[in-house]
Amino acid sequence: MAQSLRTVLPDIGGTALARQATALPYASLSVDINGNRGLLIMGTQTGDTTYWQSSDSVTLALTHGGLTSTGGLKNDLVGTRYYPRVEEGTSPSTSTAPYSPWLDDAPAHYRLERSWINDQGITVHDSAEGRMHCASAAPVALPLQTRRLERCTLVHEWHTGETTTDIIWRDPVDRQPWAGRMVPWPEQHALAWRVAKPWWQPAPRQATGGAS
Repeated sequence: MAQSLRTVLPDIGGTALARQATALPYASLSVDINGNRGLLIMGTQTGDTTYWQSSDSVTLALTHGGLTSTGGLKNDLVGTRYYPRVEEGTSPSTSTAPYSPWLDDAPAHYRLERSWINDQGITVHDSAEGRMHCASAAPVALPLQTRRLERCTLVHEWHTGETTTDIIWRDPVDRQPWAGRMVPWPEQHALAWRVAKPWWQPAPRQATGGAS
């Protein structure tokens, strides 16, 4: 995945990326995978899912601010679905709305299902048991600002016996993610993103007292 992304995203960061994000009148994300950085622009939004595209048609889909699929890469993430854990003696939810654990109270326990394209071009399906815990809010540097965010760690125990860890930095008030670092499936590079210009009306920014 990293090699494919390098060919379509310009390797820009720091002040150059901030200048580009400031100049564009669109919602945007900075993306970093294996040290290769670039800026993606939001193309469209359908319900709770936003779609982000590079100039060479690499696409990321975020649902509730978290990565759910990619397009245009050698090994694409085809789909992602989270399910809240059903406690013994209770009935499962009948809601068809997408569930995202980072919008829930922490700690949270859930099940994750993902599909992706492997090196042989075959679609692979796997699932994992997940648990999430969140730290207290602390200053986090974003491309165009610094905000106090909660760092939520999501640990996934895959049925293959492997473990991966994702991180979501969310607002402590509305729980909207501002940044993320996700390993799409075992033995893959992490894909990280930070919101430059948001596509929603953010909660009021808290005093940061510094950056991290």
